[in-house]
Amino acid sequence: MFVFAVIGGLGRVGERGAGLPLDDKPRLPDDLLLRIVDQCDAIEQIRLRAVSKAVRNHVDRKIKKITHLSVEKRDIDTTSGRGWSRHRNAQVSLKMCQNKAQIVVDSKWTSRDVSTVVAAMSIYRKTILEATIDAPIAELLVVSLSALDLNRWYAFQCYMKAMDVFDEDMHMDCDFVHPCEVYWPHIQHLTVRTTEQQAPHLARVIDYGVQCNWVLDRRNLCRLRIVFTDLDATPSRKVTRHLYHFRYVLLHFPATYRPSFPA
Repeated sequence: MFVFAVIGGLGRVGERGAGLPLDDKPRLPDDLLLRIVDQCDAIEQIRLRAVSKAVRNHVDRKIKKITHLSVEKRDIDTTSGRGWSRHRNAQVSLKMCQNKAQIVVDSKWTSRDVSTVVAAMSIYRKTILEATIDAPIAELLVVSLSALDLNRWYAFQCYMKAMDVFDEDMHMDCDFVHPCEVYWPHIQHLTVRTTEQQAPHLARVIDYGVQCNWVLDRRNLCRLRIVFTDLDATPSRKVTRHLYHFRYVLLHFPATYRPSFPA
């Protein structure tokens, strides 16, 4: 709490200066303020961008160095240890180290978690050159660019799970949209991790009315990989069909498609 009081320009000793206007209260010099910001975790630093122009520019310089992104959907309790910070109101954790950012959203995500992980991903989108994401995240990313409300999409996911039809060919019908700009304008390498059960997430990206050129600039893309984490042989015909839909929507040219399997 002391850090927040000082950063907000409210740092005080006892009652001295309590009656002064806000602008007349003593403030920390920028260099000391930025040193305090550096001691905060990654999520807190992003929040503190709103404190001042100096803090915003300082944190933005760190964000612009991030060129590699990993986004996973897994047990949030596995994100413990040095460097990890957890969102106070959502089951989302973040870690920033040099040029890489790692985001983890809980495997039992809620509607709030969905919105939070979308917001976290968007922070780094303009500088990303290489991304590794799970299949559910790939679908979520496309949904976030569509005209579909995230809460409605989440409700549809819950319905499929409750009716035990999550793996079936169930789809939503959405109108085509025209976002203002490419989501990942500079990405060169994209890896999508999936299991056989998660493959329908990839097939459903065709449903949301988002053309591939709004996700990434295909002229910059050098490699697309789809990595199966639970298969050691060629996938079934049904899974192959799911992959075809994903590849068709995202690329329209098969030369860069490289499915991979665990050794």
